[in-house]
Amino acid sequence: MYHDTFDLERVKSVLEKDPNIDVVIISNSITLSELYWRRIQDHLGIKKEAYVVTDSEHALDGIPIKNSLILKIGRWWENRNAREFMLQTSFAKLTLPITFITPFWKGGEVSE
Repeated sequence: MYHDTFDLERVKSVLEKDPNIDVVIISNSITLSELYWRRIQDHLGIKKEAYVVTDSEHALDGIPIKNSLILKIGRWWENRNAREFMLQTSFAKLTLPITFITPFWKGGEVSE
């Protein structure tokens, strides 16, 4: 792993303690959410689906907030569902702001 792995180590610790925890991601862009989740999966060698809070009207339908790990990525507050979503995160197991996850290097190539 790289020297700038504080956020990654926190996520790793939570997922190791509770591998069945649901992961919910909120950011201002679905592309950014998917990129960061792919980087986390590559670094940790896991295959797990994450729920993504999007800007759509029904973004919170079916999202398991209770006892889940919430990852706030980038300018998450620009998501139009952020206010309503954050009001419900008191039921989450843990909420972590993610500032940076380094790209994953596989065989000298950056995996994006």
